[in-house]
Amino acid sequence: FSYLRSKKDYHPQKQTAVALCIGCQLNLEETYILLETAGYTLSNSCKEDIVVKFFIVQKKWDIIEINEYLFEEHLQLFPIN
Repeated sequence: FSYLRSKKDYHPQKQTAVALCIGCQLNLEETYILLETAGYTLSNSCKEDIVVKFFIVQKKWDIIEINEYLFEEHLQLFPIN
């Protein structure tokens, strides 16, 4: 998070912004607000976004659990640093 704040010209990718929302345990409304600030949104036509929305609504913010599900469905995983 400090990297995001310290780099004035840094613009995170959508996946990074979504991972930040999950890491901060934001609810769905807060997630939409944060993503909108970064110029992104969660789409109903993107399978990864639907999975993320499901986990957020269920208050399951474990990125490893989310990645396991995404892996099983052959979808793009979140980077874990």
